[in-house]
Amino acid sequence: MTSPTVAILRGRIAHLFSHDLDTPVPEDTFDALARDVFAFQFEHNAPYAAYCRRRGLTPDRVAHWSEIPPVPTAAFKEVALVSGPVDDAQRVFRTSGTTRGYERRGAHHILDLQLYHEALLPMFAGYVLPDKRKLPFMSLVPYAAQVLDSSLAEMITVAALRLGARTSRSYLDPKQGILEAALEQTL
Repeated sequence: MTSPTVAILRGRIAHLFSHDLDTPVPEDTFDALARDVFAFQFEHNAPYAAYCRRRGLTPDRVAHWSEIPPVPTAAFKEVALVSGPVDDAQRVFRTSGTTRGYERRGAHHILDLQLYHEALLPMFAGYVLPDKRKLPFMSLVPYAAQVLDSSLAEMITVAALRLGARTSRSYLDPKQGILEAALEQTL
């Protein structure tokens, strides 16, 4: 089985993310996309392909998305699991390092930050802001620009900028801690 091209696969994934939350994605649609993503990852991610082969699972042998081998989170601390050149990553998000120390943090290489945002925004809006109101976000997570390797900071910053009111703000500075006076005044 040959994997689809990046552009075609990206378009199908983005389309799935734009799906109306009140209408379930048809099982066959999800299954076909998940197996195509698996084929792409298998072809373009050598460590993942080796992991799958050790389990006897290849794109030709997987008949349903539920058979696709998940990767344990610990693997992200051992090897760069990215379906493309590591140097092409637009962002690298890292784990906190609380389990194995700061120098052994796991890494999640993001090749397409826009697709990451396209996955985030409709789900966040649909589940957190179903009435589509632009509410002010008051965050105790620093801005993404202050902690570039934090996926949580990226998600909160993007959601606040794109979906929140103009008065949305972070009340945590990585160097100063919680900005208590400003937070108290806003509250």
